[in-house]
Amino acid sequence: RRAAHAVRVFGDSNLHALLDAEGAGYTCLVHVFLAGSAMGLAREDSHSGYRAALLDDLRRVPRGDSVVLKFGQVDCDFVYYLKLVHDASLTFEAHLARSVERYFAFIDGALAAGHLRHEDLYIATPFPTGVVDAHLREALCSLPLMAKAGREAFRRA
Repeated sequence: RRAAHAVRVFGDSNLHALLDAEGAGYTCLVHVFLAGSAMGLAREDSHSGYRAALLDDLRRVPRGDSVVLKFGQVDCDFVYYLKLVHDASLTFEAHLARSVERYFAFIDGALAAGHLRHEDLYIATPFPTGVVDAHLREALCSLPLMAKAGREAFRRA
């Protein structure tokens, strides 16, 4: 008898919603990369170290298990606003286009290196952004990495 098929979901902090997910005939294993950005995965010198950690995790996925990648929420809800503080002309659309480009560069590289298999890969999209909420914006302004000068620009964005 074949072991139960596993679905391995790798993504940013928003995966906490899936931690107790179950399905008929398979196991859902959730791998959370806290505050991991899609854009950052393309960086060889990733600040978080998530690029190397994720590639290592992907190499270890048993054949037959499905892999779901769900990054991008952090790019929509957080990274954009940090970049906006430094470049007020940056549009959300331009930021997302760059994020998607870099994310797929990471995925293409992982496929080419044999860390992922096309037949096992699924890519999930981010949830709709919640940063339009004034209370969430104010909470982001309280983070220590947001410079005082940038807070006002962020509040007006």
